[in-house]
Amino acid sequence: GTDGLNVSPERFEQALRQIQAHANPDFVMLTGDQVDVGTVNEVRFMHEVIDRVGLPVIQVNGNHEGQCKITDRTTIPAVDPSALACDEQLDDFYTVFGPPTFAFFWGRYLFITLDCMNPYAPAQHQWLSSLLAEVPISTPIIAAIHHPEMPFWCFPELFARNLRMIISGHYHTPQTFRLGNVLHSSCSPALMVGHDGFPPSGRIYRVGASGSQGITYETINLNTASAFARIMIRRDAGLSPTAQGGPLE
Repeated sequence: GTDGLNVSPERFEQALRQIQAHANPDFVMLTGDQVDVGTVNEVRFMHEVIDRVGLPVIQVNGNHEGQCKITDRTTIPAVDPSALACDEQLDDFYTVFGPPTFAFFWGRYLFITLDCMNPYAPAQHQWLSSLLAEVPISTPIIAAIHHPEMPFWCFPELFARNLRMIISGHYHTPQTFRLGNVLHSSCSPALMVGHDGFPPSGRIYRVGASGSQGITYETINLNTASAFARIMIRRDAGLSPTAQGGPLE
C-alpha cells in the first residue's frame, strides 16, 4: 500500500515495463480496476507510473473507479474507512482519470470505450448512436468495457455494425469466447497479485491498420518469474489459442 491505500505503483510499473520490453505496443488499454477504492490519490499514483514508463495508455472505467461516485464509501465491503481519509476531492476523480466514454481511430479501426457504471444511461446511448451514424457501416469496430457481459445485455447498437472484438477486464483469469461473429477477450488487472493462484496477465493484440487482416494475440503472465511468463492459464474450447498467439478470426 501507499499512504494507506491498497495500491501498488511498483507492481503496476513492473507490469507495464514487461509489456514494453516484450512488444513495445502502440498503446496499452487498461480495462478498468486500475485503482482499488476509487480515490484521486490512487489515480495520481497510476499516472506517475505511466509518465515514468512512457507508454501511451487508454483507460477504461471499471467498478472500482466507479466507487468514487458513491457518497458514503465507508460502506464498501472490506475497505478500511481510514484509508480514505487522505482523499477529499472526489469531484476531481474523472478530471484526473479522464472521460469514461470516448472513441478514437487506429488505422481503419474505430475503438470505442464504454462506461460500465452507466450502461442504461440515455446520454451514453445517444452518444453511441450519434457516433455510429457518422461512420460507414463497414467500419471495423473494437469496443472496450470493464464488465464482460455488459455489451451483450446493454449495447445492441454495436451488434448491428461491423463489431469485430470486445476487450474487457473484471475477470480474474484470462477468458476468450465467441458469441456469433463477435470475439471477446478479457484479462485480469495488472495490479492484482493474482486470484486463486493465477497471476495477473496481459494480451498483446496485433491489429492490421487496414482492417482487412485478422486480429491475432498472445497472452503473457505479468509480475511472475520469467519461467511462467509464457504459460497459458486457460485455453478455451473452440479457439485453440497458444502461448505463442493465435487467430481471433
